[in-house]
Amino acid sequence: MNSHENGYDIVLADTPESKRIHFKLRYDVYCLEKGYEEAKKFVDQLEVDEYDDTSAHFLIRCRATQSWIGTYRIVFNRFNELPLSKHASIYPEHIPTHGGISAEFSRLAILRRFQVPKNGAITDAQFECHILMKAIHSGISYSRQKGAMDVVFFCQRSLGRVVDKLGLVVKQIGPKSQYRGSRYPYLGRLNDFQNGFTSEIALQCFKQHGTYYHYSDYFHPRVMAA
Repeated sequence: MNSHENGYDIVLADTPESKRIHFKLRYDVYCLEKGYEEAKKFVDQLEVDEYDDTSAHFLIRCRATQSWIGTYRIVFNRFNELPLSKHASIYPEHIPTHGGISAEFSRLAILRRFQVPKNGAITDAQFECHILMKAIHSGISYSRQKGAMDVVFFCQRSLGRVVDKLGLVVKQIGPKSQYRGSRYPYLGRLNDFQNGFTSEIALQCFKQHGTYYHYSDYFHPRVMAA
C-alpha cells in the first residue's frame, strides 16, 4: 500500500477542546472557503447547528504535518429527524420502519489546501477515496457501538461513486435534490456492511484492529490546527 494511504488518522473529538477544533475547521471550510453558511452568524468562529447535540464529532489528522485538516460528524436520531429529512425527498418504500436509531454522515469538510495531494503519487479521486474510506470505516465502527440500525449519506454523485467503488451495500433511496449542488440520499443497513465491503482497499482497512483514536487518550493540546 502506498504510504500516502496510511498518512491520515481519524480522531474522535471527545473533549471540549477537540470539539472546538472540529467546529473551527467547519467554520473555515463551510463559511470561509465554500460560503455554505454566513460567517457573521458565528461570532466565535465555531460553526454549529441544532444537530450537534445528538452527534459524534470526528477530526482528520495528517500524520506528516501533525495538523488537523478536516472533520465529519455522525448524527444519531430516528430517520425522520436526521438532517437529510429537511432537504431530500425519500421514496416511501425506502423509509426505515424499524423505529430504531439511524446514523447520518454529515459535515465532511477538508481544508482546501489539503484536498489535492502534492506529491503526485495518487490521484485526487484516489485521495478522496482513501479519506472517505477511513471516515466510513471509523463511523461504522462507532455507529455499531451506539446501536444504530443503518447509516445514511446525503452526498454528491461523485462521493456516491466512491462509496460504490468501496463495495458498500447501499441503496439510493430518493431522487436527486438540489442542496449545495446536486445531492443524492443513500442508505445502508449496518448488518450488511461487514460483508458488504468487497473492494481490496476496503478489505485491507477492515483488517486493521483500530479504526479511530480518542483525542483524550492520545493528543496533547499543542497538536497544531492546520
